[in-house]
Amino acid sequence: MGKYTELVESVLSEKRYKDYKIVKSDIKGRGPWMIELTTSDGKKETSFHKSKKEAEDWAKKYMNMKEGINEAKYPIYHKTYSGAVQAAVAMANKEGYDVDEDDWFDKVSAGPKKPSSGKTNILSVELLKGGKPTRKKLQIQVYNMDNKNYELNTYIG
Repeated sequence: MGKYTELVESVLSEKRYKDYKIVKSDIKGRGPWMIELTTSDGKKETSFHKSKKEAEDWAKKYMNMKEGINEAKYPIYHKTYSGAVQAAVAMANKEGYDVDEDDWFDKVSAGPKKPSSGKTNILSVELLKGGKPTRKKLQIQVYNMDNKNYELNTYIG
């Protein structure tokens, strides 16, 4: 089994990647364009392609990443559950919203315990803008990757 095939299979088996970059390759006998991948545990992997467009298409298709991946509004990976939910609040504050403290206490502080390994907590918290309630909510999903790291997905909707 070739390195490329192994890489595709590892991506398809939901191996988690933190980042990628597309660079010009100077390795002879390989495609002129290379994707350098960084896994969530810090390991580096590469994938070679014939053109830059092919490399970009591959990254978007198999990694479900959109352009501007390095322009994240919040950190995705966290060492603790509370660090993840606090990062969601910080993102809402950056967007000009404040979290309704009563709703936060009910749904987060006194709400469900942190997720067990392989599970996800999904929370929806009321937001304030200028001290007044809004129709928008802070949507938070925290996935426990391995009892050591938590993955945060959050947005205002």
